[in-house]
Amino acid sequence: MGKRGKERKRKRAGLTPEPGADAEIDADDPLGGLSEADLTTTIRTLEVLGRDAALFKSRPFKKLRAALAPCALALIGQDATDDRQRRKLERPVQDEDERRRVMDRDAKNRTALRKERLDRLATAGLVADGPALAPQLLLTDGKQEDSLKRAVACYCCKAPFSELHHFYAALCPACASLNFEKRTQTADLRGRGALVTGARVKIGFRVALKLLRAGATVVATSRFPADAAARYAAEADAEEWRDRLRVVGCDFRDLGAVEALCAAVPELLGCGLDVLVNNACQTVRRPPQYYAQTVAREAKLRKAIGNASLPLLEGPAIADANEPTADVSLMRSWTAKAPTTSDPALRALLCVAPGDDVRDDAAFPEGRTDANADLSEQLDLRRDNSWTQRIDEISTPELAEVFAINALAPFVINSKLIPVLKDGASNERRRFVVNVSAMEGKFYRHKQPTHPHTNMAKAALNMMTRTCAADLAKAHVFMTAVDTGWINDEKPTGRAVEHARRHAFQTPLDEIDAAARILDPVLGGHEPPLHGVFLKDYAPCEW
Repeated sequence: MGKRGKERKRKRAGLTPEPGADAEIDADDPLGGLSEADLTTTIRTLEVLGRDAALFKSRPFKKLRAALAPCALALIGQDATDDRQRRKLERPVQDEDERRRVMDRDAKNRTALRKERLDRLATAGLVADGPALAPQLLLTDGKQEDSLKRAVACYCCKAPFSELHHFYAALCPACASLNFEKRTQTADLRGRGALVTGARVKIGFRVALKLLRAGATVVATSRFPADAAARYAAEADAEEWRDRLRVVGCDFRDLGAVEALCAAVPELLGCGLDVLVNNACQTVRRPPQYYAQTVAREAKLRKAIGNASLPLLEGPAIADANEPTADVSLMRSWTAKAPTTSDPALRALLCVAPGDDVRDDAAFPEGRTDANADLSEQLDLRRDNSWTQRIDEISTPELAEVFAINALAPFVINSKLIPVLKDGASNERRRFVVNVSAMEGKFYRHKQPTHPHTNMAKAALNMMTRTCAADLAKAHVFMTAVDTGWINDEKPTGRAVEHARRHAFQTPLDEIDAAARILDPVLGGHEPPLHGVFLKDYAPCEW
Protein backbone atom coordinates (compact mmCIF):
# COMPACT_ATOMS: atom_id res chain seq x y z
CA MET A 1 0.00 0.00 0.00
CA GLY A 2 1.37 3.45 -0.96
CA LYS A 3 1.77 6.48 1.25
CA ARG A 4 -1.53 8.02 0.16
CA GLY A 5 -3.36 4.74 0.72
CA LYS A 6 -2.01 4.54 4.25
CA GLU A 7 -3.07 8.14 4.82
CA ARG A 8 -6.64 7.38 3.70
CA LYS A 9 -6.70 4.27 5.87
CA ARG A 10 -5.64 6.36 8.89
CA LYS A 11 -8.42 8.87 8.26
CA ARG A 12 -11.08 6.15 7.91
CA ALA A 13 -9.92 4.76 11.22
CA GLY A 14 -10.27 8.17 12.84
CA LEU A 15 -6.52 8.56 13.23
CA THR A 16 -4.38 11.57 12.31
CA PRO A 17 -0.92 11.07 10.91
CA GLU A 18 1.39 10.25 13.77
CA PRO A 19 4.26 12.71 14.15
CA GLY A 20 7.77 11.40 14.22
CA ALA A 21 9.26 10.26 17.48
CA ASP A 22 11.37 13.40 17.70
CA ALA A 23 8.59 15.84 16.70
CA GLU A 24 8.65 19.06 18.66
CA ILE A 25 5.66 20.23 20.73
CA ASP A 26 4.41 23.79 20.18
CA ALA A 27 5.64 25.70 23.21
CA ASP A 28 2.87 28.29 22.81
CA ASP A 29 0.10 25.61 22.89
CA PRO A 30 1.27 22.62 24.96
CA LEU A 31 -2.32 21.25 25.23
CA GLY A 32 -2.84 21.16 21.45
CA GLY A 33 -5.89 23.42 21.50
CA LEU A 34 -7.47 21.85 24.60
CA SER A 35 -8.22 23.87 27.73
CA GLU A 36 -7.21 23.00 31.28
CA ALA A 37 -10.90 22.31 31.97
CA ASP A 38 -11.02 19.82 29.07
CA LEU A 39 -8.00 18.02 30.42
CA THR A 40 -9.38 17.94 33.98
CA THR A 41 -12.72 16.55 32.77
CA THR A 42 -10.99 13.90 30.68
CA ILE A 43 -8.81 12.79 33.59
CA ARG A 44 -11.80 12.63 35.95
CA THR A 45 -13.80 10.59 33.40
CA LEU A 46 -10.99 8.11 32.86
CA GLU A 47 -10.45 7.71 36.61
CA VAL A 48 -14.13 6.76 37.04
CA LEU A 49 -14.02 4.31 34.15
CA GLY A 50 -10.76 2.85 35.39
CA ARG A 51 -12.50 1.85 38.62
CA ASP A 52 -15.50 0.33 36.81
CA ALA A 53 -14.53 -1.96 33.92
CA ALA A 54 -18.15 -2.95 33.24
CA LEU A 55 -19.10 0.69 32.79
CA PHE A 56 -16.18 1.22 30.43
CA LYS A 57 -17.28 -1.78 28.33
CA SER A 58 -20.90 -0.65 28.14
CA ARG A 59 -22.53 0.64 24.95
CA PRO A 60 -22.60 4.39 25.82
CA PHE A 61 -18.78 4.45 25.92
CA LYS A 62 -18.22 2.72 22.59
CA LYS A 63 -17.04 5.92 20.86
CA LEU A 64 -14.74 6.71 23.76
CA ARG A 65 -13.13 3.26 23.51
CA ALA A 66 -12.54 3.84 19.81
CA ALA A 67 -11.04 7.27 20.49
CA LEU A 68 -8.71 5.84 23.14
CA ALA A 69 -7.39 3.06 20.90
CA PRO A 70 -4.46 5.04 19.39
CA CYS A 71 -3.46 6.31 22.84
CA ALA A 72 -3.55 2.81 24.31
CA LEU A 73 -1.43 1.48 21.48
CA ALA A 74 1.05 4.33 21.88
CA LEU A 75 1.40 3.52 25.59
CA ILE A 76 2.43 -0.07 24.85
CA GLY A 77 4.70 0.96 22.00
CA GLN A 78 2.68 -0.31 19.03
CA ASP A 79 1.86 1.40 15.76
CA ALA A 80 -1.52 3.10 15.93
CA THR A 81 -2.10 2.20 12.29
CA ASP A 82 -2.31 -1.51 13.11
CA ASP A 83 -6.00 -2.00 12.32
CA ARG A 84 -6.19 -5.46 13.77
CA GLN A 85 -4.89 -4.31 17.15
CA ARG A 86 -7.08 -1.21 17.03
CA ARG A 87 -10.21 -3.32 16.49
CA LYS A 88 -9.28 -5.52 19.42
CA LEU A 89 -9.02 -2.50 21.69
CA GLU A 90 -12.24 -1.02 20.39
CA ARG A 91 -14.08 -4.16 21.44
CA PRO A 92 -14.68 -4.95 25.09
CA VAL A 93 -12.35 -7.63 26.38
CA GLN A 94 -15.30 -10.00 26.35
CA ASP A 95 -18.32 -8.80 24.43
CA GLU A 96 -21.49 -9.39 26.45
CA ASP A 97 -23.49 -10.63 23.47
CA GLU A 98 -20.79 -13.10 22.54
CA ARG A 99 -20.54 -14.29 26.14
CA ARG A 100 -24.26 -14.97 26.17
CA ARG A 101 -24.07 -16.82 22.87
CA VAL A 102 -21.31 -19.04 24.20
CA MET A 103 -23.24 -19.74 27.40
CA ASP A 104 -26.38 -20.61 25.40
CA ARG A 105 -24.39 -22.88 23.09
CA ASP A 106 -22.87 -24.70 26.05
CA ALA A 107 -26.26 -25.06 27.72
CA LYS A 108 -27.76 -26.56 24.56
CA ASN A 109 -24.83 -28.93 24.20
CA ARG A 110 -25.52 -30.28 27.68
CA THR A 111 -28.95 -31.55 26.59
CA ALA A 112 -28.82 -35.31 26.18
CA LEU A 113 -29.56 -35.57 22.47
CA ARG A 114 -26.85 -33.07 21.47
CA LYS A 115 -24.34 -34.37 24.02
CA GLU A 116 -24.51 -37.97 22.84
CA ARG A 117 -24.13 -36.88 19.22
CA LEU A 118 -21.17 -34.66 20.12
CA ASP A 119 -19.52 -37.52 22.00
CA ARG A 120 -19.68 -39.63 18.84
CA LEU A 121 -18.56 -36.66 16.76
CA ALA A 122 -15.35 -36.40 18.78
CA THR A 123 -14.15 -39.63 17.19
CA ALA A 124 -15.49 -38.97 13.68
CA GLY A 125 -14.80 -35.26 13.18
CA LEU A 126 -17.79 -34.77 10.88
CA VAL A 127 -21.45 -33.84 11.45
CA ALA A 128 -23.16 -34.50 14.79
CA ASP A 129 -25.83 -36.97 13.72
CA GLY A 130 -27.78 -40.09 14.68
CA PRO A 131 -29.97 -41.22 17.58
CA ALA A 132 -29.41 -40.88 21.31
CA LEU A 133 -29.34 -44.43 22.63
CA ALA A 134 -28.35 -44.26 26.31
CA PRO A 135 -31.05 -46.37 28.03
CA GLN A 136 -31.52 -44.13 31.05
CA LEU A 137 -32.33 -41.22 28.75
CA LEU A 138 -35.13 -43.19 27.16
CA LEU A 139 -36.68 -44.24 30.45
CA THR A 140 -36.54 -41.16 32.65
CA ASP A 141 -37.82 -37.68 31.95
CA GLY A 142 -35.89 -35.13 34.00
CA LYS A 143 -36.47 -31.53 34.97
CA GLN A 144 -35.07 -28.58 33.06
CA GLU A 145 -31.41 -28.28 33.96
CA ASP A 146 -30.40 -25.11 32.12
CA SER A 147 -31.80 -21.88 30.81
CA LEU A 148 -30.82 -19.71 27.86
CA LYS A 149 -29.76 -16.08 28.15
CA ARG A 150 -31.75 -15.27 25.03
CA ALA A 151 -35.07 -16.85 24.09
CA VAL A 152 -35.21 -18.91 20.89
CA ALA A 153 -38.13 -20.17 18.83
CA CYS A 154 -39.36 -23.73 19.45
CA TYR A 155 -38.83 -26.05 16.48
CA CYS A 156 -42.37 -27.41 16.83
CA CYS A 157 -44.72 -24.64 17.99
CA LYS A 158 -42.46 -21.66 17.11
CA ALA A 159 -43.13 -20.01 20.50
CA PRO A 160 -40.11 -18.37 22.19
CA PHE A 161 -38.59 -20.20 25.15
CA SER A 162 -35.52 -19.99 27.36
CA GLU A 163 -35.94 -22.94 29.76
CA LEU A 164 -34.21 -26.04 28.38
CA HIS A 165 -35.53 -29.58 28.62
CA HIS A 166 -32.84 -32.06 29.69
CA PHE A 167 -33.04 -33.96 26.38
CA TYR A 168 -33.95 -31.48 23.62
CA ALA A 169 -32.20 -28.19 22.88
CA ALA A 170 -34.58 -26.90 20.20
CA LEU A 171 -37.99 -27.63 21.78
CA CYS A 172 -39.86 -25.57 24.35
CA PRO A 173 -40.64 -27.34 27.65
CA ALA A 174 -44.21 -28.26 26.61
CA CYS A 175 -43.26 -29.65 23.19
CA ALA A 176 -40.16 -31.33 24.62
CA SER A 177 -42.21 -33.11 27.27
CA LEU A 178 -44.68 -34.38 24.65
CA ASN A 179 -41.96 -35.55 22.27
CA PHE A 180 -39.96 -37.22 25.03
CA GLU A 181 -43.04 -39.11 26.23
CA LYS A 182 -43.84 -40.23 22.68
CA ARG A 183 -40.33 -41.71 22.25
CA THR A 184 -41.29 -44.62 24.49
CA GLN A 185 -44.98 -44.86 23.55
CA THR A 186 -46.08 -48.44 22.88
CA ALA A 187 -49.13 -50.71 22.68
CA ASP A 188 -49.92 -54.41 22.77
CA LEU A 189 -49.41 -55.66 19.21
CA ARG A 190 -49.08 -59.35 19.99
CA GLY A 191 -50.59 -61.41 17.20
CA ARG A 192 -50.40 -58.48 14.75
CA GLY A 193 -48.37 -58.37 11.55
CA ALA A 194 -46.45 -55.45 10.02
CA LEU A 195 -44.52 -54.65 6.85
CA VAL A 196 -41.83 -51.95 7.09
CA THR A 197 -40.01 -50.96 3.91
CA GLY A 198 -36.46 -49.61 3.97
CA ALA A 199 -35.83 -51.07 7.43
CA ARG A 200 -32.07 -51.72 7.44
CA VAL A 201 -30.89 -48.42 8.93
CA LYS A 202 -32.02 -45.17 10.52
CA ILE A 203 -35.76 -44.42 10.60
CA GLY A 204 -37.00 -47.72 9.15
CA PHE A 205 -34.76 -49.68 11.51
CA ARG A 206 -36.17 -47.79 14.51
CA VAL A 207 -39.76 -48.27 13.29
CA ALA A 208 -39.29 -52.03 12.95
CA LEU A 209 -37.68 -52.26 16.40
CA LYS A 210 -40.60 -50.40 17.99
CA LEU A 211 -43.08 -52.78 16.39
CA LEU A 212 -41.08 -55.85 17.40
CA ARG A 213 -40.81 -54.64 20.98
CA ALA A 214 -44.57 -54.04 21.01
CA GLY A 215 -45.11 -57.72 20.15
CA ALA A 216 -45.73 -57.57 16.39
CA THR A 217 -44.41 -59.93 13.74
CA VAL A 218 -42.47 -57.82 11.23
CA VAL A 219 -41.37 -58.21 7.62
CA ALA A 220 -38.51 -55.75 7.06
CA THR A 221 -37.25 -55.00 3.55
CA SER A 222 -33.80 -53.89 2.39
CA ARG A 223 -31.52 -54.14 -0.63
CA PHE A 224 -28.99 -55.64 1.79
CA PRO A 225 -30.95 -58.20 3.84
CA ALA A 226 -27.99 -59.97 5.45
CA ASP A 227 -26.54 -56.67 6.63
CA ALA A 228 -29.97 -55.74 7.98
CA ALA A 229 -30.22 -59.06 9.83
CA ALA A 230 -26.79 -58.47 11.38
CA ARG A 231 -27.88 -55.06 12.66
CA TYR A 232 -30.99 -56.49 14.30
CA ALA A 233 -28.94 -59.35 15.76
CA ALA A 234 -26.69 -56.80 17.47
CA GLU A 235 -29.58 -55.42 19.56
CA ALA A 236 -29.31 -56.36 23.23
CA ASP A 237 -32.89 -57.64 23.43
CA ALA A 238 -32.90 -59.56 20.13
CA GLU A 239 -33.58 -62.85 21.90
CA GLU A 240 -36.99 -61.54 22.98
CA TRP A 241 -38.32 -61.05 19.45
CA ARG A 242 -35.99 -63.12 17.23
CA ASP A 243 -38.78 -65.45 16.10
CA ARG A 244 -40.99 -62.58 14.89
CA LEU A 245 -38.66 -60.91 12.37
CA ARG A 246 -38.38 -61.69 8.66
CA VAL A 247 -35.83 -59.75 6.58
CA VAL A 248 -36.44 -59.72 2.82
CA GLY A 249 -34.23 -58.35 0.04
CA CYS A 250 -35.92 -56.06 -2.47
CA ASP A 251 -34.80 -53.17 -4.69
CA PHE A 252 -37.74 -50.79 -5.13
CA ARG A 253 -36.42 -49.60 -8.49
CA ASP A 254 -37.52 -53.04 -9.74
CA LEU A 255 -41.32 -52.83 -9.67
CA GLY A 256 -41.60 -56.49 -10.65
CA ALA A 257 -39.68 -57.34 -7.48
CA VAL A 258 -42.03 -55.08 -5.51
CA GLU A 259 -45.03 -57.03 -6.80
CA ALA A 260 -43.30 -60.31 -5.90
CA LEU A 261 -42.65 -58.96 -2.42
CA CYS A 262 -46.34 -58.16 -1.99
CA ALA A 263 -47.29 -61.68 -3.04
CA ALA A 264 -44.91 -63.13 -0.44
CA VAL A 265 -45.96 -60.96 2.53
CA PRO A 266 -49.03 -62.94 3.74
CA GLU A 267 -47.07 -66.19 3.96
CA LEU A 268 -44.06 -64.49 5.53
CA LEU A 269 -46.23 -63.01 8.28
CA GLY A 270 -48.62 -65.89 8.83
CA CYS A 271 -50.83 -63.77 11.09
CA GLY A 272 -52.42 -61.22 8.78
CA LEU A 273 -51.25 -57.73 7.89
CA ASP A 274 -52.22 -55.03 10.39
CA VAL A 275 -49.62 -52.28 9.89
CA LEU A 276 -48.06 -51.17 6.60
CA VAL A 277 -45.31 -48.54 6.79
CA ASN A 278 -44.13 -47.20 3.42
CA ASN A 279 -40.82 -45.84 4.64
CA ALA A 280 -38.31 -46.67 1.87
CA CYS A 281 -37.13 -43.47 0.23
CA GLN A 282 -34.35 -42.04 -1.92
CA THR A 283 -33.41 -38.44 -1.16
CA VAL A 284 -29.70 -38.17 -1.93
CA ARG A 285 -28.59 -40.50 -4.71
CA ARG A 286 -25.26 -42.30 -4.23
CA PRO A 287 -23.11 -43.77 -7.03
CA PRO A 288 -22.01 -47.43 -7.04
CA GLN A 289 -18.64 -46.61 -5.41
CA TYR A 290 -20.49 -45.53 -2.26
CA TYR A 291 -22.02 -49.01 -1.91
CA ALA A 292 -18.90 -51.06 -2.64
CA GLN A 293 -18.08 -51.74 1.01
CA THR A 294 -21.73 -52.43 1.85
CA VAL A 295 -22.01 -54.98 -0.96
CA ALA A 296 -18.76 -56.63 0.15
CA ARG A 297 -20.06 -56.85 3.70
CA GLU A 298 -23.34 -58.27 2.41
CA ALA A 299 -21.46 -60.95 0.48
CA LYS A 300 -19.46 -62.05 3.52
CA LEU A 301 -22.53 -62.12 5.72
CA ARG A 302 -24.50 -64.17 3.21
CA LYS A 303 -21.64 -66.62 2.95
CA ALA A 304 -21.77 -67.05 6.72
CA ILE A 305 -25.56 -67.34 6.73
CA GLY A 306 -25.67 -69.74 3.79
CA ASN A 307 -28.22 -67.69 1.85
CA ALA A 308 -26.06 -66.14 -0.87
CA SER A 309 -26.44 -65.73 -4.59
CA LEU A 310 -23.44 -66.99 -6.59
CA PRO A 311 -22.62 -63.63 -8.20
CA LEU A 312 -22.27 -62.06 -4.78
CA LEU A 313 -19.97 -64.81 -3.60
CA GLU A 314 -17.60 -63.90 -6.42
CA GLY A 315 -17.80 -60.20 -5.54
CA PRO A 316 -15.35 -58.01 -3.60
CA ALA A 317 -14.42 -58.71 0.00
CA ILE A 318 -13.38 -56.53 2.92
CA ALA A 319 -10.02 -57.66 4.22
CA ASP A 320 -9.80 -58.44 7.94
CA ALA A 321 -13.40 -57.35 8.52
CA ASN A 322 -14.74 -58.07 11.97
CA GLU A 323 -18.31 -59.00 11.10
CA PRO A 324 -20.91 -59.58 13.85
CA THR A 325 -21.81 -63.11 12.71
CA ALA A 326 -21.55 -65.00 15.98
CA ASP A 327 -25.23 -65.96 15.95
CA VAL A 328 -25.32 -67.32 12.40
CA SER A 329 -28.37 -69.49 12.99
CA LEU A 330 -30.32 -66.47 14.19
CA MET A 331 -29.39 -64.44 11.12
CA ARG A 332 -30.15 -67.36 8.81
CA SER A 333 -33.65 -67.71 10.27
CA TRP A 334 -34.33 -64.04 9.68
CA THR A 335 -33.04 -63.65 6.14
CA ALA A 336 -35.46 -64.78 3.45
CA LYS A 337 -34.38 -65.12 -0.15
CA ALA A 338 -35.20 -62.00 -2.13
CA PRO A 339 -38.38 -62.43 -4.22
CA THR A 340 -36.80 -60.77 -7.22
CA THR A 341 -35.50 -61.56 -10.68
CA SER A 342 -32.12 -59.95 -9.92
CA ASP A 343 -30.15 -59.63 -6.72
CA PRO A 344 -31.01 -56.34 -4.96
CA ALA A 345 -27.54 -55.90 -3.48
CA LEU A 346 -25.77 -56.33 -6.82
CA ARG A 347 -28.14 -53.85 -8.43
CA ALA A 348 -26.58 -51.18 -6.20
CA LEU A 349 -23.39 -51.57 -8.26
CA LEU A 350 -25.08 -51.00 -11.62
CA CYS A 351 -24.03 -47.88 -13.52
CA VAL A 352 -27.33 -46.15 -14.21
CA ALA A 353 -26.85 -42.38 -14.06
CA PRO A 354 -24.16 -40.17 -15.62
CA GLY A 355 -20.94 -40.36 -13.60
CA ASP A 356 -21.72 -43.73 -12.01
CA ASP A 357 -18.73 -45.25 -13.80
CA VAL A 358 -16.30 -42.61 -12.50
CA ARG A 359 -14.18 -43.55 -9.50
CA ASP A 360 -13.55 -40.72 -7.01
CA ASP A 361 -11.44 -41.81 -4.04
CA ALA A 362 -11.31 -38.27 -2.66
CA ALA A 363 -15.10 -38.14 -2.43
CA PHE A 364 -15.36 -41.68 -1.03
CA PRO A 365 -12.21 -42.28 1.06
CA GLU A 366 -11.70 -45.95 1.77
CA GLY A 367 -12.27 -47.00 5.36
CA ARG A 368 -13.90 -43.75 6.51
CA THR A 369 -17.50 -43.82 7.74
CA ASP A 370 -20.04 -41.28 8.93
CA ALA A 371 -20.81 -40.42 12.57
CA ASN A 372 -24.39 -41.75 12.59
CA ALA A 373 -24.70 -44.66 15.02
CA ASP A 374 -27.59 -46.08 12.95
CA LEU A 375 -25.66 -45.94 9.69
CA SER A 376 -21.86 -46.16 9.99
CA GLU A 377 -21.43 -46.42 6.23
CA GLN A 378 -19.12 -45.00 3.59
CA LEU A 379 -18.35 -41.33 4.09
CA ASP A 380 -19.58 -39.16 1.20
CA LEU A 381 -17.40 -36.06 0.70
CA ARG A 382 -18.84 -34.93 -2.64
CA ARG A 383 -19.16 -31.16 -2.93
CA ASP A 384 -22.56 -31.41 -4.59
CA ASN A 385 -25.45 -33.86 -4.29
CA SER A 386 -29.14 -34.33 -5.10
CA TRP A 387 -30.22 -32.02 -2.29
CA THR A 388 -28.45 -29.01 -3.77
CA GLN A 389 -29.20 -29.63 -7.45
CA ARG A 390 -31.67 -27.69 -9.58
CA ILE A 391 -33.93 -29.06 -12.30
CA ASP A 392 -31.34 -28.75 -15.08
CA GLU A 393 -28.76 -30.66 -13.00
CA ILE A 394 -30.84 -33.78 -12.25
CA SER A 395 -30.42 -36.69 -14.65
CA THR A 396 -33.34 -38.59 -16.14
CA PRO A 397 -32.28 -41.90 -14.50
CA GLU A 398 -32.21 -40.24 -11.08
CA LEU A 399 -35.65 -38.74 -11.66
CA ALA A 400 -36.97 -42.19 -12.60
CA GLU A 401 -35.37 -43.79 -9.53
CA VAL A 402 -36.84 -41.22 -7.15
CA PHE A 403 -40.34 -41.66 -8.52
CA ALA A 404 -40.02 -45.45 -8.54
CA ILE A 405 -38.86 -45.63 -4.92
CA ASN A 406 -40.74 -42.70 -3.35
CA ALA A 407 -44.08 -42.82 -5.19
CA LEU A 408 -44.56 -45.77 -7.56
CA ALA A 409 -43.43 -48.51 -5.15
CA PRO A 410 -45.71 -47.26 -2.32
CA PHE A 411 -48.58 -47.14 -4.82
CA VAL A 412 -47.90 -50.72 -5.96
CA ILE A 413 -47.54 -51.97 -2.37
CA ASN A 414 -50.74 -50.26 -1.25
CA SER A 415 -52.69 -51.46 -4.28
CA LYS A 416 -51.55 -55.08 -3.89
CA LEU A 417 -51.87 -55.27 -0.10
CA ILE A 418 -55.11 -53.34 0.46
CA PRO A 419 -57.10 -56.59 0.00
CA VAL A 420 -54.86 -58.26 2.59
CA LEU A 421 -55.37 -55.33 4.98
CA LYS A 422 -59.15 -55.39 4.50
CA ASP A 423 -59.33 -59.13 5.13
CA GLY A 424 -60.34 -59.48 8.77
CA ALA A 425 -60.35 -55.75 9.48
CA SER A 426 -62.97 -54.55 11.96
CA ASN A 427 -63.49 -51.89 14.58
CA GLU A 428 -61.87 -54.28 17.04
CA ARG A 429 -58.98 -55.08 14.70
CA ARG A 430 -58.13 -51.86 12.91
CA ARG A 431 -55.57 -51.80 10.14
CA PHE A 432 -53.13 -48.95 9.46
CA VAL A 433 -51.20 -47.63 6.46
CA VAL A 434 -48.58 -44.95 7.12
CA ASN A 435 -47.04 -43.24 4.10
CA VAL A 436 -43.82 -41.62 5.32
CA SER A 437 -43.75 -38.17 3.75
CA ALA A 438 -41.88 -34.90 4.26
CA MET A 439 -42.49 -31.18 4.39
CA GLU A 440 -40.90 -30.72 0.97
CA GLY A 441 -44.04 -32.32 -0.49
CA LYS A 442 -46.15 -29.37 0.70
CA PHE A 443 -47.13 -26.39 -1.45
CA TYR A 444 -45.40 -23.65 0.51
CA ARG A 445 -45.75 -20.06 -0.61
CA HIS A 446 -41.97 -19.98 -1.00
CA LYS A 447 -40.02 -22.97 -2.31
CA GLN A 448 -36.29 -23.37 -2.74
CA PRO A 449 -35.26 -24.19 -6.33
CA THR A 450 -33.32 -27.31 -5.32
CA HIS A 451 -34.29 -31.04 -5.36
CA PRO A 452 -37.56 -30.53 -7.30
CA HIS A 453 -37.77 -34.27 -8.09
CA THR A 454 -37.96 -35.32 -4.42
CA ASN A 455 -40.49 -32.55 -3.77
CA MET A 456 -42.64 -33.85 -6.63
CA ALA A 457 -42.48 -37.46 -5.43
CA LYS A 458 -43.49 -36.58 -1.86
CA ALA A 459 -46.32 -34.41 -3.17
CA ALA A 460 -47.53 -37.44 -5.15
CA LEU A 461 -47.39 -39.60 -2.02
CA ASN A 462 -49.46 -37.01 -0.17
CA MET A 463 -52.01 -36.96 -2.98
CA MET A 464 -52.38 -40.74 -2.86
CA THR A 465 -53.06 -40.49 0.87
CA ARG A 466 -55.56 -37.66 0.46
CA THR A 467 -57.37 -39.47 -2.37
CA CYS A 468 -57.66 -42.97 -0.89
CA ALA A 469 -57.95 -42.53 2.88
CA ALA A 470 -61.65 -41.71 3.27
CA ASP A 471 -62.77 -44.72 1.23
CA LEU A 472 -60.38 -47.09 3.02
CA ALA A 473 -61.60 -45.92 6.42
CA LYS A 474 -65.03 -47.40 5.62
CA ALA A 475 -63.32 -50.81 5.65
CA HIS A 476 -61.47 -50.06 8.93
CA VAL A 477 -58.18 -49.40 7.11
CA PHE A 478 -56.78 -46.05 8.22
CA MET A 479 -54.25 -44.33 5.97
CA THR A 480 -52.18 -41.28 6.96
CA ALA A 481 -49.15 -39.38 5.69
CA VAL A 482 -46.55 -38.46 8.33
CA ASP A 483 -43.67 -36.01 8.35
CA THR A 484 -40.75 -37.48 10.28
CA GLY A 485 -39.38 -34.18 11.54
CA TRP A 486 -35.92 -32.80 10.87
CA ILE A 487 -33.37 -35.47 11.75
CA ASN A 488 -30.64 -35.13 9.09
CA ASP A 489 -28.84 -32.32 7.32
CA GLU A 490 -28.88 -33.49 3.71
CA LYS A 491 -26.41 -30.90 2.44
CA PRO A 492 -23.06 -32.18 1.13
CA THR A 493 -20.82 -33.12 4.05
CA GLY A 494 -18.44 -30.19 3.63
CA ARG A 495 -21.24 -27.64 3.70
CA ALA A 496 -22.99 -29.41 6.57
CA VAL A 497 -19.77 -29.45 8.62
CA GLU A 498 -19.17 -25.75 7.99
CA HIS A 499 -22.78 -24.87 8.85
CA ALA A 500 -22.57 -26.89 12.06
CA ARG A 501 -19.27 -25.24 12.99
CA ARG A 502 -20.45 -21.69 12.33
CA HIS A 503 -23.81 -22.00 14.05
CA ALA A 504 -23.25 -24.85 16.54
CA PHE A 505 -26.04 -26.53 14.58
CA GLN A 506 -27.62 -29.92 15.09
CA THR A 507 -30.94 -31.15 13.77
CA PRO A 508 -33.57 -30.90 16.52
CA LEU A 509 -34.74 -34.55 16.48
CA ASP A 510 -33.31 -38.03 15.94
CA GLU A 511 -34.34 -41.30 14.31
CA ILE A 512 -36.19 -42.51 17.40
CA ASP A 513 -38.29 -39.33 17.37
CA ALA A 514 -39.03 -39.94 13.69
CA ALA A 515 -40.11 -43.53 14.34
CA ALA A 516 -42.35 -42.38 17.18
CA ARG A 517 -44.09 -39.89 14.87
CA ILE A 518 -44.59 -42.50 12.16
CA LEU A 519 -46.15 -44.99 14.56
CA ASP A 520 -48.29 -42.54 16.52
CA PRO A 521 -51.39 -43.29 14.38
CA VAL A 522 -50.89 -46.97 15.31
CA LEU A 523 -49.77 -46.73 18.94
CA GLY A 524 -51.42 -43.49 20.05
CA GLY A 525 -54.91 -44.86 20.70
CA HIS A 526 -56.59 -42.03 18.80
CA GLU A 527 -60.39 -41.96 18.77
CA PRO A 528 -61.57 -41.88 16.10
CA PRO A 529 -58.49 -43.29 14.36
CA LEU A 530 -56.49 -40.73 12.41
CA HIS A 531 -56.89 -41.02 8.64
CA GLY A 532 -56.78 -38.82 5.56
CA VAL A 533 -54.46 -36.31 7.25
CA PHE A 534 -50.88 -35.14 6.95
CA LEU A 535 -49.33 -35.29 10.42
CA LYS A 536 -46.54 -32.99 11.56
CA ASP A 537 -45.40 -32.81 15.19
CA TYR A 538 -48.14 -35.31 16.15
CA ALA A 539 -50.95 -33.11 14.80
CA PRO A 540 -52.73 -32.72 11.44
CA CYS A 541 -51.43 -29.87 9.30
CA GLU A 542 -52.38 -28.43 5.92
CA TRP A 543 -51.45 -30.38 2.82
